[in-house]
Amino acid sequence: MDGTFEEFIYAVAHEMSHVRLITDGHALKESEVATDILVLVMGFESQYVDVQNALAFYEKLGYIDKALINVVIHEVLKRRQVIYLPAK
Repeated sequence: MDGTFEEFIYAVAHEMSHVRLITDGHALKESEVATDILVLVMGFESQYVDVQNALAFYEKLGYIDKALINVVIHEVLKRRQVIYLPAK
């Protein structure tokens, strides 16, 4: 099998995101962009970026344009902090 561990993890996370969106009956269940954003929401941003860096000659990684990936990751991390920060 060719590919890196990070590519494998990204691929599995992406496919499991499809399962989650379909199981939930989400309106965006057919959206590949929404599926990749869910990969990031689930905490796989490191693997996503590692794969992006390994495939630097592509304009897109997965389904999110490289120009937007940092914005998406920033927004995901900002919202994750709001959700998971313990109350003081």
